[in-house]
Amino acid sequence: MIIAFISIESFLAFIFLVCAVLSLPALFGFFKGANKTTRFPESENATNFAVIVPARDESKVIEGNIRSVLSSDYPKDKRTVFIIVESETDETVRIAEKYENVRVFVRKNMTGVGKGYALDECLQEIFAGDEKFDAILILDADNLIKKDFLSKMNDAYQAGYDLACGKRDNKDWNVSATSAASGLTFTLINTLMNKPKTYLGKTILISGTGFFVRAKQLEDMGGWKFHSLTEDYEITTYADCENWKTCYVEEAVYYDEQPIKLWPSIVQRSRWVKGFFTVRGKYAKMKRAARKKAREQKDKKRKFTFKSGMPIIVLCIDLIAYMVCLFAFLIVSLFVRNGTLWWFVWRLVGLLSTFYVFIALLTVYILIVERKSMDITPKMRIKATLFHPIFLFTYVIAAVRAIFMPNTWEKIDHVINKDIE
Repeated sequence: MIIAFISIESFLAFIFLVCAVLSLPALFGFFKGANKTTRFPESENATNFAVIVPARDESKVIEGNIRSVLSSDYPKDKRTVFIIVESETDETVRIAEKYENVRVFVRKNMTGVGKGYALDECLQEIFAGDEKFDAILILDADNLIKKDFLSKMNDAYQAGYDLACGKRDNKDWNVSATSAASGLTFTLINTLMNKPKTYLGKTILISGTGFFVRAKQLEDMGGWKFHSLTEDYEITTYADCENWKTCYVEEAVYYDEQPIKLWPSIVQRSRWVKGFFTVRGKYAKMKRAARKKAREQKDKKRKFTFKSGMPIIVLCIDLIAYMVCLFAFLIVSLFVRNGTLWWFVWRLVGLLSTFYVFIALLTVYILIVERKSMDITPKMRIKATLFHPIFLFTYVIAAVRAIFMPNTWEKIDHVINKDIE
């Protein structure tokens, strides 16, 4: 049994080594750009923003969201808030109607379920109207934006970008280890992915909300055509294939609420995993066509962009396959009682310990790099460092759950309704 496992292990190790070597250029580029903040020229022109907020049954948090937008330092006549609900009896409607420059959009066609369909229906009405907007900015109902958020996003729009996301901060860093670990995951994405990708001129990864899309891009498409469980990753993939100009605006900070308990977080991430693989399959043909076009145009930067991501994805799949294989052999050895049980146990302990230490060190690195911008107590920094590896490991549970879950939305409740200082 050990010989059979070592044969499989050697094969997976070879794949790991090849992917690691192929990933080095991208990793070097990412770490090089992690310390480079891209700043955009302050523009005298003002983009006309349509701020769209899907807010079905979000009466607990919507008021804080609206107040943060209306109290921003951006010209009042250049930002209009659209609150999307599914029923006029929703308490969210009564709250939104108290404020000027806030319009409530009640959905009429409920055949499509999910945020993507709600955004599309609202955009169809906006584009059919007389008022013209330059950019569509998407927020979640629980989001709070800093006073200069719209001004910083305006600078990115005026610099010629088609798609841009702000810096996602956490409303509940110090509530629980789960909320802190979840917030750290997005900090990792921004610091180690979006920040260097902007510096290197590559397509950023949209995660969640807090982003704008040039209105013309959506109007030419006929509305919002991203209806998967992860519409943020879907528009990222589409933008990559269409070679949109994208950027991460580090100075445009907004706050997001994270689940404070582990199981709701796993439920949320199950949807993300399901949506990720759905989008990968849906856009496989489009990505192949984009790669072919990049080769024909001899666009070295575009070719590198397409090549750099795949080795890292395969590397992650390889690690998961190794872990599953090791666990399977351990279970078999437990039943056959051939004296190999502890050999596999120590192998598994070694693998998990290596993973734990690596993620913990990466977490420490992020906490040091982002120490000035994260409102997290010293005690919670220690808790988050110790818990973050376990939190990321639960993606395995989320992935298994995603295999069996239906392709439908599962609502995550938001409850923190407070203003930011």
